[in-house]
Amino acid sequence: MEDPSTTAYLKTMATKALWQLTKGNTNICKSITKSQALLCFIMLLEKGTGEVRYNSTMALMEIACVAEHNADLRQSAFKPNSLASRAFIEQFLQIVERGSSPTYSLLVS
Repeated sequence: MEDPSTTAYLKTMATKALWQLTKGNTNICKSITKSQALLCFIMLLEKGTGEVRYNSTMALMEIACVAEHNADLRQSAFKPNSLASRAFIEQFLQIVERGSSPTYSLLVS
């Protein structure tokens, strides 16, 4: 029963904090990918607005970047039979297919 603006602010700050924590941090990235947090980021990408989508996108991009340089994280986070992994890929493909959203601009740059 909180004020919607308070809830929006908390989501924004939480996604920003997680984005900052994922930067180059393999352990945080592993924690996120092993929990349901990856699916939460994907839901925020789909249903979030403004800064929440931006921060979620940046956090997911950081996780992908860290996974690119860490085989263990890559294998555990992006298993082809994982529900979270498939949802992650599908969400990014939808963003790319739309092509005009601000999130797409982030992915391209």
